[in-house]
Amino acid sequence: MCPDNEKSDISEKLALAQEKYFARLPGKMAEIDALWKNFDWQSQDELSVLTELYRQAHNLMGSA
Repeated sequence: MCPDNEKSDISEKLALAQEKYFARLPGKMAEIDALWKNFDWQSQDELSVLTELYRQAHNLMGSA
């Protein structure tokens, strides 16, 4: 079992990580939104853009 001060330290670290995640979330969502809005369906490079959209969405979930 963890001592109370260790539990408190873990709680503080988790709270800080959550705070950082939520602080970066609007910027990450804006990047994904910009990629989607600027997506050219006729582009020869559509696979790389879709791959980047997938990567950023996946990273967004992985950061949670």
